[in-house]
Amino acid sequence: MTPLTGGSGGAAGGGWLLSVSPLYSLPLTAEAGVFSPLSLGGQVSAVLPRPVFGRSWLRPELGVGYVYSGLAASASSLSALEVQAGLALRFPVAERIELTGELLARGGYYLLGGGGPSESGFSPGLSLGVGTDFLLGERFSLGLGLQAAYDFGMYLFLRPMLSASWRLGGGAAQSPASPGQEAPVRPAPLVGQAAGGEVLEFVSDGVFPVFYKFYADHPFGTVTVSNKGRNAWTDVTVSFSVKQFMDHPASLPTVSSLAAGQAVKLDLVALFNENILSITEATKISGELLVEYRQGGRPARLTQTVALRVFDRNAMTWADDRRAAAFITAKDPAILSLAKSLAGDLAAAKNPALSEKLQIAAGIHEAVGLQGINYVRDPTGIFSGAKGKADIDFLQFPRQTLEYRSGDCDDLSILYAALFEAVGVETAFITVPGHIL
Repeated sequence: MTPLTGGSGGAAGGGWLLSVSPLYSLPLTAEAGVFSPLSLGGQVSAVLPRPVFGRSWLRPELGVGYVYSGLAASASSLSALEVQAGLALRFPVAERIELTGELLARGGYYLLGGGGPSESGFSPGLSLGVGTDFLLGERFSLGLGLQAAYDFGMYLFLRPMLSASWRLGGGAAQSPASPGQEAPVRPAPLVGQAAGGEVLEFVSDGVFPVFYKFYADHPFGTVTVSNKGRNAWTDVTVSFSVKQFMDHPASLPTVSSLAAGQAVKLDLVALFNENILSITEATKISGELLVEYRQGGRPARLTQTVALRVFDRNAMTWADDRRAAAFITAKDPAILSLAKSLAGDLAAAKNPALSEKLQIAAGIHEAVGLQGINYVRDPTGIFSGAKGKADIDFLQFPRQTLEYRSGDCDDLSILYAALFEAVGVETAFITVPGHIL
């Protein structure tokens, strides 16, 4: 005589499930006329958190109950104290609805009293039940069901049942999986795996540190989320984080629903911080993908650690030559100091017949040459004609070119552009096959 919430998500989620039920017993055998319509009682049962045979949808159940039945032919009554033990299972069929079942061995101590002689005894039995559980919250559910209870050598009772269940401990309740499927509920962590294959697939060609602000709005990779279970996911959110190079996780657009067997591909964006510019050699760093969703109306989550390739801070490809502008640091103190100093020295000697900006630009060009900054071919540069636009090139920041006192065409062009921009001379790059100016 257990409530038909036997394998509730409370058990599947790692905690105990406590249920209470009022009872009304309707006798079905030929001796049904022995009992009066008054046959009431109640029971308490508990579903244990440990699965049976490793199946999250099959769990042990224990319970105790009391039933009082009046006798139609006399003023006597029959009282029964019952205990039960067996298996409880459930099958999710919708977001907040689960079909339930139970098979229990039971035994009762019966006492006949009232208007006649008192008698007592013990009788074993079995009960079989089916029902539906409605999930109303993280830890609370209501169930409706029907149970057939048979006492060996006595009577067969049919019991309509209403149960209320509470989950105790074990964190937020989770929806269990259907038979044959290990439930992807609250992995700790699940590391992107579930029955049937990968849940998360991460793809990225890598991150260039110089564009770290650019990736806040432009994707650097994709993540494919696959629902490998048998129940729909709703309110699916994905976030990405790298502890040392991101101040806050990046949240991707919410997916309202992901049906069983369905997959969705999302673009990865992230707001990296300036620490990523400290990477001087290409490396791989660890990132974490977090997927949170609801299954059967209950929250669940999974995580996966991924390896993200990060190139060095001077790396760039020429797939889009506008990217070179990211290296122009016109507000760098070293650039501002040099450019403004040169512009100030030139102000006293400027020719009023010529453009002031043209004279400043010419003066800066001459001063840079006088400082011994020379053209030195970059052996890994693609402008040697040996590489294509997809290859990785090494571009120096203006401060580095001043320190090294050398650079190739892209390094010197970047330096000049930074010095010109620092004193208000607008610049633009011109690229031709094998060269930039």
